[in-house]
Amino acid sequence: MNADVVVPQELSTFHTICAITAIEANSSQPNNELITKLNISAKNAMLLEGLPSKNRQMIMQMSLFIVRKSIEAIVKYGLTQPIDSLREFLENICAFYRSHDAIGGINEEVSSAILRIISNVCMLLEKPMGIPTLDSLFRVLNKLVSTVVEVDVLRKELSSSKRMPLAAAIVHICLELFQATNRDVRIRLSAARVLRRFIVGAKRSDNVYQVAFVLPGILSRTHKVATTDQNSFILLEALLIAANAIEATMNNKVFDRERAHKSDEATAECGNGNGLLKGQIITIAAKPSQGVGEAGDDGECGGIPPTDIFTDDNRNIIGNTMKQIAARLCGNVDFRVRMCVIDCIKFVYVRCVRALGKAIEKTVEDVGTLLLEDKYKCIREKSIALLRLTRNKALKEESLKRKLLGLCRAIKIQIWQNGDIQMPFQQMCGMLLHAKVTDLSEILKSDGKAFEELIECFASCAVVNRSAMELVVEVDENFKKLDFCSRIRLRSGIGISDLKKLCYKLIKCDAAGSAMLYCESKMAFTSSVEQRLAFEIISLLIMCEFYTELRKGGRRMLHDFNVESVCKSIIDRFSVELDGADFIETAVIGDYDTTVVRRAVGICIMGAAFRCIGSKERRYRLLSRCMLHVLEWRTSAVRLISIAAEEAACDLAKGMEEPSVSMLCFKYANTLLSHICVSGEAWQLVRSARLVTSLLDLCNEKAFFETACLLNGQMISLLDRSDAVSLLRDNR
Repeated sequence: MNADVVVPQELSTFHTICAITAIEANSSQPNNELITKLNISAKNAMLLEGLPSKNRQMIMQMSLFIVRKSIEAIVKYGLTQPIDSLREFLENICAFYRSHDAIGGINEEVSSAILRIISNVCMLLEKPMGIPTLDSLFRVLNKLVSTVVEVDVLRKELSSSKRMPLAAAIVHICLELFQATNRDVRIRLSAARVLRRFIVGAKRSDNVYQVAFVLPGILSRTHKVATTDQNSFILLEALLIAANAIEATMNNKVFDRERAHKSDEATAECGNGNGLLKGQIITIAAKPSQGVGEAGDDGECGGIPPTDIFTDDNRNIIGNTMKQIAARLCGNVDFRVRMCVIDCIKFVYVRCVRALGKAIEKTVEDVGTLLLEDKYKCIREKSIALLRLTRNKALKEESLKRKLLGLCRAIKIQIWQNGDIQMPFQQMCGMLLHAKVTDLSEILKSDGKAFEELIECFASCAVVNRSAMELVVEVDENFKKLDFCSRIRLRSGIGISDLKKLCYKLIKCDAAGSAMLYCESKMAFTSSVEQRLAFEIISLLIMCEFYTELRKGGRRMLHDFNVESVCKSIIDRFSVELDGADFIETAVIGDYDTTVVRRAVGICIMGAAFRCIGSKERRYRLLSRCMLHVLEWRTSAVRLISIAAEEAACDLAKGMEEPSVSMLCFKYANTLLSHICVSGEAWQLVRSARLVTSLLDLCNEKAFFETACLLNGQMISLLDRSDAVSLLRDNR
């Protein structure tokens, strides 16, 4: 059989199967076997050598006609069998029209057929069906939209005004399935990818009216997904959809062209009175609440009068929506989502800064400051780079002051409402830690109200979570390896290490003395025990960080006499409190209530304040009083208090520049002899006994043995004399 006979035979087979399939499609969905045979015969016909290009295009047109008829049959008569064969057949057709062989062969009939198939597929997707069928349909839609996006003729046809209902239908069905939480994740991701391809195609067609028309719907749906969904892949797609939709509609190129058109229009109106322009001004629907569905059902744009999209109201709405989406996702636990937030905001800012102006600048500032203290280094670096786009305006003095005050008030309101303060606190940390010391110092010194608001905010975050502290103390096996501050658990959920960083920033701004003075005044006049304890914790953290800075910079930092005087005042205050305090034992208080925690914090504050005093004479005058209280409370049966006293004793040794607490006791125990009670009061005898017990427990140096014996003998004789006095009283 020669070639002249083979070619007509292949084509004849193809035509025969086409006719049979078309007849079957008039009454029901064509059989899968028949579609498979048609696909094979079409491939065989296309592979014939010497087949003219015109014949190849005709084969594809007939194949496209059969697919359209088959889809219409499914819409009309229902789905009776899987569409995998039909999907494979359509993929081969799309591959042909995306190739160079189809150039010049895509006429109006081909364009109409492809767009008609897309419309029918959208109709099918709105009907309830199983996951496999939905997945196949979305693959079909994805392939069709990709083909339309890549082929110029098809892309221009879809972007024409008469195809607005079809474009609206694509967006509508994709958004509906993307936000449907009851759908399979694969289906939702497929819908998101189709929508992103459509947005890219609308931008490439140089006519973004379609995206502008549905932009309110896209932003509202993606905002809903961002605030309700937890799946990271869905959230990533929501970010990409919102960013691409805004960029396609509000990019700098479109903005400049629209402004040029307006200028030309004004010139034309002045010149010839008709105001006709060649170009088209980008518009947006004035009534977005009518939705995509209504726009897709009409034969035109729904009769909604268009308005200029670049109005201040539209800019603010778009900027605020993007800001809300970003703020929500900045707190996501998945680092990929947080990183994508930065990338998307940067993408929108770089391409839309002239169109969106200050609206997008605020979003950049908020996102940048929110993630400055992220636990991932790459995200922190991206945040710093993002803020550089606005020349670090968020960290300049005026903007910094305004934002800090707003964040302080927001944090206190959230605490009052038992809300979550993680994000505003993280943003405040980022701003304070990355702001210039000079700018922050100027704010704290020039505005007393801002300084007080900041310290009050710190204290609001420092309210103790007693039950959590009890759990840590009783369960943590490595308790003694960590300092007392690390044991504090706060009700707000903020880590004590974060508050330490903020207190260190105050020290760098030379505001440590003022902060401690304010905390001391609040301790004296605040009626709430919890608030008083919170200010005590802030004072303790400031003193700990101040001593750390002293060790780095040596004693040359001790010119801050304000800190030294406040430390002495704090020691005097807590010394008076401890003199009149009842000794706390486990049998009296079983839980770690505020009294126990406050006693432990007070003992730690005494030791930390002693370390921060630079004057040797003042330290010597205060030493015996501090040692008396610290060593006495060191014998407490309450573990939290005893460990706090142990740490305070170490602080006293560091303050006196002694290598150990034992050496401190060896050198200065004689100063405590006068404090051992010689009267017969029972409570004073008990306190003296606890002091001697603690000293004997610290008798680790051989040279200290003689002093320890003297203390022990004096205590025994005191107890004997007390017993004799009691016996005489009983005889009388």
